[in-house]
Amino acid sequence: MITSDANTIETLVARELESCTKELKVEYRNWFVKHRIIPRPILCTDDVGSTKSEEFWLLTDHTEDDDAPFRIIYCESIEQYGYECIMQNGANQLIGFYGTLLEILVDLHEG
Repeated sequence: MITSDANTIETLVARELESCTKELKVEYRNWFVKHRIIPRPILCTDDVGSTKSEEFWLLTDHTEDDDAPFRIIYCESIEQYGYECIMQNGANQLIGFYGTLLEILVDLHEG
């Protein structure tokens, strides 16, 4: 569920990125910066074929340059970052949540 505005989420993400800079490999940080977008709401289903969906913040998008199969989302209610992917039918599928920004970026590249 979304309760904040995009500016609030952008500030939160920027702070978290700054706080994990020393621990985060430069190439992971560069990938995130290259794929980062202004946060926008996105509806995701948690089950293939489900008509039930939930709203999250989309934080990255495909650029056609070194894209990952997933996009990074943020859930305000549990304060965690997760993955989403676009299914063949165009639905946004929730893959799961992995914790902090540092954890998800490491998982994305080393997972």
